[in-house]
This record gives sequence, C-alpha cells and structure tokens, in this order.
Amino acid sequence: MEPREFHWPFSVFYSSLASFLEPGYRDLARRMEIGEEAETLLDLGGGDGRLAVAIARRYPGLRQITSGDISPDMTRRAQRRSDKAGLSSTVSAQRVDMHALPYEQGRFDAVVSFGTLHHARQPAAALAEAYRVLRPGGRLCLIDGYDRPSFATLRQGVRNFGGSLAATVLYWCGSKDCLPRQQIESLVADANLPGIEVVFDEPLAIIQGTKERGKDDMPVQSHAG
Repeated sequence: MEPREFHWPFSVFYSSLASFLEPGYRDLARRMEIGEEAETLLDLGGGDGRLAVAIARRYPGLRQITSGDISPDMTRRAQRRSDKAGLSSTVSAQRVDMHALPYEQGRFDAVVSFGTLHHARQPAAALAEAYRVLRPGGRLCLIDGYDRPSFATLRQGVRNFGGSLAATVLYWCGSKDCLPRQQIESLVADANLPGIEVVFDEPLAIIQGTKERGKDDMPVQSHAG
C-alpha cells in the first residue's frame, strides 16, 4: 500500500530536477494561501524539502513545519536543506506513508503538497489521511498535474514557475503518470470532504479549501504554550 519511493540514485536525479524550479517553489508558497494564523503545517510528500523551506520563509508565524516523505534519502536531504537554511528549529523531516500518517486527528493547521497525489497507490486513502490530520478550520492545498498536458502547455507552466527547457522536458516525461481529470473530480466528490473543492488551472489540479467545523468542534486555541 506504500506509495512509490524515490531510492538513490533516483532521488538524486529528482532533487536535481527540482533545482530547476527553485523560483516556482516560492510562487507555490504564496499560491497556497496558508494563512498568517497557522502555526503547524504538514508538507505531504515533501521530497527534498524545497517547498517546506519556501513556506517557512513566506510564513514566519509557522512554528512547526513537517516535511513528510516515504523515501529515506529524500527525508535526509530535506533535513540537510532545513539545517543549511538555518531553519532546523522550524522545519523537520520525517519518513511517513501518505496512506497511513502517524499523526492524531486534527494535528495540523495546514496540510499541503505539490506533485504528490499521482505517486499514491491509493489516492483516495491519501486524500482521506490528509483531511483527517487537518484541524477543523485548517487549510488544505494539494497541487498536482492532471491528464498529460501538451508539451507547449507544460512549457508555459514551467516557464511561469521560472523553470528551464530542461525542466520542461523532464517533467513532461514524468507527466505520463498524472491522474486523469475525471478521476480527480470523482476522487474529491466521492471523498465528501466538507469545505474542500478541486479547481483546474491548466496544467494543474488544485484540491483546496478550509476544513469545515462540526457542531461539536471547539474554537481553535493557540498552540503557543
């Protein structure tokens, strides 16, 4: 049931590829609209930690960011990136299975990911877990590709993220695994997650929203203590 792992040397290749999109991770951090009140965040399928570091810099109010990934090598790379950025007190890396997260219900103020859902062997289980560990009133934002975009469409999308032609070629080769639009629509509809919707902004599918509070939910308390 585990997602596909990036073992060495493939993790080195993937990390090198991600370096072509460094400006894009800063743009993603802004686009995710996490909210200034959030204090805890899970980056699901966090890879080598680029998005987690970008988020930490964009949202200084976050006191605890967890970059979770199934790959031991990616987890080590994420922790080294956090340490090098001087963010080790905020960003920590943990090895986790997205289908069975080791966190209690409502653990995080925000749960985000980029390019992770199509790696799940059971996307419905991964989506349900992301929602489970999100507190009521918290922000969910899972961004991934859908269908297989034309090379021209992907080139424009990568260019918008500040990526090179080489990054476009490599991402296009990997886009064959992206979920079909209809499957993503059905996935979100069948999950019945109050407050969550999917928006298609070519070439990206964005599963996002604020988890609704139930009638028995108490107002969110500050995590500071």
